[in-house]
Amino acid sequence: MDIRQLNYFVTVADKKNYSLAAKELYVTQPTLSLAIQKLEKEFETVLFKQSNRQLILTESGRVLYESGKELLKNYNKVVEKMNDFHNSNQTVLKVGLTVLFAIQYMDEISNFIATQPKVELRLIQHGSKKLQHMVANDELDIGLLSFPQYENSIIMEKIEKKKGSYKAAVVLPKNHHLSDRSSLSIADFKNEKLSSLSKSYVLGNEIYIKCREYGFDPNIVFTDDNWTVLVKSVLTFNSMVLLPAEFEEIGKFSDVKWIPLEEDIEYFIGVAHRKDKEISEMAELFIESILK
Repeated sequence: MDIRQLNYFVTVADKKNYSLAAKELYVTQPTLSLAIQKLEKEFETVLFKQSNRQLILTESGRVLYESGKELLKNYNKVVEKMNDFHNSNQTVLKVGLTVLFAIQYMDEISNFIATQPKVELRLIQHGSKKLQHMVANDELDIGLLSFPQYENSIIMEKIEKKKGSYKAAVVLPKNHHLSDRSSLSIADFKNEKLSSLSKSYVLGNEIYIKCREYGFDPNIVFTDDNWTVLVKSVLTFNSMVLLPAEFEEIGKFSDVKWIPLEEDIEYFIGVAHRKDKEISEMAELFIESILK
């Protein structure tokens, strides 16, 4: 007899029905029936009898049930204690990053996870502006975020490497009246329908700032935090959306066109942490793995 068989037996006894026990255990009825038969053969006894469409424990079945239930309880306690012991030896590192950075730095992140088995890395994805706020509120240990900096209580250190920045591009339907242009200016957004990331994202915030620099408010007809949804929205609304140009290579959409901005807007990436909080050793190791 093993723990799995004992658990099957106790569950059947509790449910008084093979069908209900099978649903509880996510196994088939024949699997349960075979497990009970093996127990009966091993102990040379009958464990259940049928009564009014229910399974009733025999005298020997009652003995196994009462002792077995206590054994399962103690077994589960041991498993729980061992899991707690394992978790207590792990350092939790909470890192905030955007979808783009999660994709761009996946190799570095994977290498960190592989080489640091005692670290439980929790990745929280959101927009850079929102994540800056979370770092400032001590909800994150560090953030892999884009400039500009909005929070005064954090420090953002620029990443000096190939993937240390991204540029914004305009995405619009191929049949849009501006789709034949080789480049577009923010000034071209005037009187056009626009889709946009929310203000939790840098680009979702910057589109208002940039448009107002040209003397108008953007006509936002759709907002979402999922960039693939936003790309699809331009087809629905015949709108335009400002997104990182790097997404063009990640997602292939045949009915849209990606056009560079004449303003050549570039946003640099940095690692953020609170000014008044010392960076942990594991956070330092994570930053080193990103900067390699």
